[in-house]
Amino acid sequence: MFAGPIDRMDIRTLLRLCRHKSAFFADQVRYTDDLMDLGYASATAVPSVENFYEVTASACIDAPIDRCILLSAVAQTDQASDGDLTLDSRGAKTGYW
Repeated sequence: MFAGPIDRMDIRTLLRLCRHKSAFFADQVRYTDDLMDLGYASATAVPSVENFYEVTASACIDAPIDRCILLSAVAQTDQASDGDLTLDSRGAKTGYW
């Protein structure tokens, strides 16, 4: 079942986290997969505004964490049929945006 276009508020969660990661990199000259370093309550996952996604951070598949960060938004509940989203620090993205 298609849940419809992704809610813009949920995308903003992913993009806001991306901005926080970039600011952290500019200050620390490295990325982090610990979301608490960015001021979030959880070290491992952040729910999107509408709770359609759970956003996590990890090293890119082909680069260490200090060079590339991969943000993954895992679809939850009704959004699950639309699939997951990813965005890395190089601008590469996957999923139904």
